[in-house]
Amino acid sequence: MLNSFPHISISPCLCCENPARIYGLFPQKGTLHPGSDADFVLVDTEQAWTVRSARCYTKGAPGPFEGWRLKGGPVITFCAGRKVMDNRTVFWNVEERSV
Repeated sequence: MLNSFPHISISPCLCCENPARIYGLFPQKGTLHPGSDADFVLVDTEQAWTVRSARCYTKGAPGPFEGWRLKGGPVITFCAGRKVMDNRTVFWNVEERSV
């Protein structure tokens, strides 16, 4: 599906499908096909932002990147086909659903 967008340089198989297969989650995860969960993130590759652990939604521990200035950030996030984040504003409690 993403192969029709030549400006996208990272293969969906490399960053999505293969990890889902390795962890036994494919085809529910790792693909955008009918019947899959439709979890995906739209990224602005030019957006500059500063890492702040208080603004990162993860079950993991805060990483070593606190305060780093990065280029490329999430713009919109969908989980189970539902928009849960738009322009760094979260609309849904991500704790409600897990893999």
